[in-house]
Amino acid sequence: MISNPTHIAIGIYFKPHLSPIPLISVRVTNEVALGVRKYAKEIGIPIITDKKLARKNYATHRRYDYVSFENIDEILRLLLWLEDVENAGQPVQDEPLSSEDKFIEGEDTKIENKDDNLKN
Repeated sequence: MISNPTHIAIGIYFKPHLSPIPLISVRVTNEVALGVRKYAKEIGIPIITDKKLARKNYATHRRYDYVSFENIDEILRLLLWLEDVENAGQPVQDEPLSSEDKFIEGEDTKIENKDDNLKN
């Protein structure tokens, strides 16, 4: 949720596996914007106060519009920053091994791959 402190609330929906471009899911003003902000806060939706960005997107988009090419960089940077903040402090998980890779520990560590064999 991007907001001007009290007058505008813009919801951004972004699920890259469904659509590579974010869309405007909420576009409201005044008392409705205050209510949307309150509800978003209650259910744990992040609210970013950016007066300029909220006003620009309110002026140039309608509800269910995809974010325009002119605004996409700013929105994606914001979403990437938010993802970094949400992931901060989370344990790093190892990527699962593919079925083609096998790790065998012995005197020397041997990494087998279908393309080549390396010994360390």
